[in-house]
Amino acid sequence: MKNIDLKQITPHLIIVAALWLVSVLYFLPVMQGKTIIQSDIQSWEGMAQEAIQYNENHSDPALWSNSMFGGMPLYQTIMTPNGNLLRYLQAIPHALGKSPLNVFFGIMLFSYLGLLLFGINAYVAGLGGVVIALSTGNMLLVEAGHMTKLMVISYAALTMAGLWLSYKGNLWLGIPVFAFGFAMQIMNNHVQMSYYLMIGLIPLAIIQIINTIKSGQWKQFAIVHALLILATVLGLMASSTTLLTTQEYVGQTMRGGSVLSTSNTGNETNKSGLEWDYANQWSNGWLDLCATIIPGVSGGASGEKVKDNNALKSELRKQRIPIQSNMRLPTYWGELPFTGGPFYFGIVLVFFFLLGLFLLEGSIKWWFGISTVLLCLMSLGRHFEILNRILFDYLPYYNKFRAPSSILTISGVLCSIFSVYTLSKLYIGDFNKEKLWRSFLYSGGILSGLCLFFYAIGPGFFNMTGGQETQETAILVGLRKAMMTSDAMRGLLFTLVTLGIGYLYSKSKIKPVVFLASVSVLALVDIIGINQRYLDHSDYVKSKTKESTHTPRPVDQQILQDKSPGYRVMDLTMDPYSNAMPSYYHHMVGGYHPAKLRRYQDLIDRCLEPERGMLQSILQTFTGDPNDSNFVSSMNQLKVYNMLNTKYFILGERGKEMPLMNNAANGSAWIVSNIHWVNSGDEEIAALNSQNLKTTAVIHKEWEKVVGETGDGQGSISLQTYEPNKLEYMSNTASPQLAVLSEIWYGPDLGWEASIDGKPIELFRVNYALRGIKVPAGSHKVVLEFKPASFKTGELLSLIGSGVLLLFLGLAIWMRNRNETK
Repeated sequence: MKNIDLKQITPHLIIVAALWLVSVLYFLPVMQGKTIIQSDIQSWEGMAQEAIQYNENHSDPALWSNSMFGGMPLYQTIMTPNGNLLRYLQAIPHALGKSPLNVFFGIMLFSYLGLLLFGINAYVAGLGGVVIALSTGNMLLVEAGHMTKLMVISYAALTMAGLWLSYKGNLWLGIPVFAFGFAMQIMNNHVQMSYYLMIGLIPLAIIQIINTIKSGQWKQFAIVHALLILATVLGLMASSTTLLTTQEYVGQTMRGGSVLSTSNTGNETNKSGLEWDYANQWSNGWLDLCATIIPGVSGGASGEKVKDNNALKSELRKQRIPIQSNMRLPTYWGELPFTGGPFYFGIVLVFFFLLGLFLLEGSIKWWFGISTVLLCLMSLGRHFEILNRILFDYLPYYNKFRAPSSILTISGVLCSIFSVYTLSKLYIGDFNKEKLWRSFLYSGGILSGLCLFFYAIGPGFFNMTGGQETQETAILVGLRKAMMTSDAMRGLLFTLVTLGIGYLYSKSKIKPVVFLASVSVLALVDIIGINQRYLDHSDYVKSKTKESTHTPRPVDQQILQDKSPGYRVMDLTMDPYSNAMPSYYHHMVGGYHPAKLRRYQDLIDRCLEPERGMLQSILQTFTGDPNDSNFVSSMNQLKVYNMLNTKYFILGERGKEMPLMNNAANGSAWIVSNIHWVNSGDEEIAALNSQNLKTTAVIHKEWEKVVGETGDGQGSISLQTYEPNKLEYMSNTASPQLAVLSEIWYGPDLGWEASIDGKPIELFRVNYALRGIKVPAGSHKVVLEFKPASFKTGELLSLIGSGVLLLFLGLAIWMRNRNETK
């Protein structure tokens, strides 16, 4: 092996150190012990708290939790795939700081390495690592707590560089880099972002096919793709635990299609994925797309901060409205239901993106140009149905995802990579000098024209009222116009300055290093200036402040006095299906999760929501005594709440919450005397509203051979001990009986196993979404354990796959060094 050339690696070490320093300075409050209150992280802590507590005291990981929606797997909440050895590689750069500082350093570092492999100059690659990491879209992600998205972004440049090198014939470098980048971003388990990233690679593959047809080099084509397929398989195999459990889980969720023939609105359901309207609710509008270049054209954020926005402050003063220190205004008026801010790419970076399209030649221009435009159009969702309906209906797995607006995350990465690629070519002088100034004029002209349109014509061209004509709306319209014109003028100034620098460089009036330094400063000032609107040092709080968000309320403390296992809680003081905070302490009927079990969603739509309205009527005559026989009789109307063992409702106003005990709840398990057989899912869920679920079990005829006959309903069964992965009951009956367990159905054969006195028995589905068992006469111990084969198999495959991949990476490094030595 050759001796290490310190002169060669020293610049890279200095740049990496500089990237870490930039991360520290940008997230300095983290080094001072402060943190960001991230809504999704808080929500996750609520979802995961039961599992976190369990994992601290048990060797087997919690794979199921009752904290949300009556019970669900934890595959997409908190599951550490211990079999994947690649996690140790990721831990190295992440050990250099706390989140989010370490995550952004990881983005900068791995993006820098990927950009180097594209042949980009080291200093330009360092700039690229910074601008990719500090994208405004990434600031929105970290503010919300979408950390897994950011982790996928970390390895985007490496994945793309590996594919590019492989197609260029550098297999000993390209294939291992692709394998590493692909495996690492898959490991971080944001399948949706990985999927969009892979779509961004398709145009390059098509270009390669076209080039192969022209050259006839099919043998080389076959070798390259055979190795890429091997690398892909190893990358997928390394994350087998996550992928196998997720694939299994998706089939049982809303994203796996509907059980019912019609949706809650009466429309025909999608049997293979999400409904079109639901999946595309978060679709960008055309102005939202323009906000990637001029951030204020659609109003910024739904709660735009005033203190860092001079245009808003000026307009408020003009309208004589007092400005408060923490003032936020609903200035956003685009097509999204709401937003934390625009996915701003940076107008300086977009300038060089366009410049590269005009100036450069070759496959890389077409790849990044087509991929970026394609993904931007896909982000429009329902607002560009001519393309996206086709993709939704025919592109595999595409209808499993929602919120197409999030595709702009990957579009921004592509834009940044090609921008710095262009900048690198300019810096090293690898371009057509005759085309240079003309290309600068074209790019500057396009962006200047766009800015002038929104400055001069936009305020009168668009209707910013949202269909409302009130005094408050008139004020908002003034603020929205101010943001549009201010940011358009801001964009025009950045464009003209960039054009001026380009003029000086194209006429050889400044040196390359001055050109690069000037553009770098301009690009960073541009991006950071917009970032400050949405995340700055004032948004950090002391760690104790964040921890206090999970302080139990008095109502929580009251309910927690009840130590009996198996009961559930419904909190009606907040949106019960979009808030996981109460899950921190209770087993909830509601909660928050982006991929609920589809049968549970059906219960919400068809049963629980109508019963919520029924509860409001019952409470109008409530005397204050939950033991009153008339009140208990009225509460018996809440059949599905009762079958879910909803023992407590939390009522009242925020800060004045109170618990309401529901003595009509069915309990953790009960014996029934009747069976109501049905022939379809539609009949099954409809029967829940008509049958007495305390005495009757609603069962689909697919279970007829397993269930047989019911008993006389005499006897008892009760939950004795509860753990996330294990439930123990005691049954006591004089004759064989059918028992309904107030536990959510997940199956068949997807992990839940039942036994009586150690002998296996078969579970079956009852009441559309619960589990049922047959218990023999006598006193018996009934045990349910969650032992999914997909998890066990996945861990073994992950260990093998990641081990082989690491050996492959080691072999590739050895071969390169061996070849260089020769």
